Amino acid sequence: MRLSRTVFLFVAAALFFAAPQAQSNDSVVTVDVVAKTSASSVDTIDPKGLKFQGDQVGMLLRSLIFTPQTFTLKTKGLKDQNYDVYIDQAFKYTKSAKELENGIELSLSGRTADESKIKCLQEAVPNIKDTNKRFSKSSDPEAKRISFTLSQATTWASTSTNREQRQRSVSVIIAPTGIRLQKMSIPAKDDPEKVKEGLSRACSLLQQARSRMFQAIKNPILRNDAVVAMTPVEFTTSYSMVDGKPRIEASLLNNCDLSLSGVISISLPEGWNTTTPTAEIKDLATGKTHKVTFDLTAETKDAPVPEKVSLAANLKVIQDRFRAEMSLNSTAKAPAK
Repeated sequence: MRLSRTVFLFVAAALFFAAPQAQSNDSVVTVDVVAKTSASSVDTIDPKGLKFQGDQVGMLLRSLIFTPQTFTLKTKGLKDQNYDVYIDQAFKYTKSAKELENGIELSLSGRTADESKIKCLQEAVPNIKDTNKRFSKSSDPEAKRISFTLSQATTWASTSTNREQRQRSVSVIIAPTGIRLQKMSIPAKDDPEKVKEGLSRACSLLQQARSRMFQAIKNPILRNDAVVAMTPVEFTTSYSMVDGKPRIEASLLNNCDLSLSGVISISLPEGWNTTTPTAEIKDLATGKTHKVTFDLTAETKDAPVPEKVSLAANLKVIQDRFRAEMSLNSTAKAPAK
């Protein structure tokens, strides 16, 4: 049986679109050996950390996202000779300087562990460091005690996330062929299971530290600051006018690896009311956002519109026998007239 030209073209087109298409690779990392610089065409790859020993070049290319990606590594400024290329400490192939300038294809793996734990630790570190810097300068014994714990927490979080980051990275050494390979201080990848265990342990230690601070610190302000620093949660508010009445919106984003429960409450300005002054938060999962709106109504016709409104999120974070509570406060300011 012969197919008509129309049917043949239709079948061919269907087969073409049904077949898996290779994704184009537009991501490029460029290394300039002469200038000793590196640059990435995308913000998902960090090419920092160039190392040089004679004509040998080493680098660690880190992925800044949790999904796999491929890219082209172009190295210019090399001498006109052949080079051995080592990927993650293993010999891969020999290339000419021209081939390396044109580029070699490399890939970066996606996340190798629980994303919620990675994100929790990454988000917590900056706040922990900032709070520790403030507490370390205090003469208060309790502040000093908190500072010591925060220093430990920074180490737990940074060490485990750096190890996981290495799993999503690739090391490259380009060395002249026929010359002895020089040792370079580029960290090796760990066993994936050990990386997972390290992240879980760091998150567990962080929750234990939250619980210990909540139970042991007597000063309520210091206690709250300590728990807040170690619990990556974003509490934001906004103020708008709708039909001549204030509308206050609150948003709570949970970046902690544990769920959160509690209440968002609004401090009503004098002369104003709302139907529900509190909103319950029940088991807000990691990575999720809870939003609530408070529409204010005036109790009298001449009630002045408030310039600002205070809100609080009183939260609990619980894991097994370890429990901590904290309060986040935010002020919503009226829009400029």
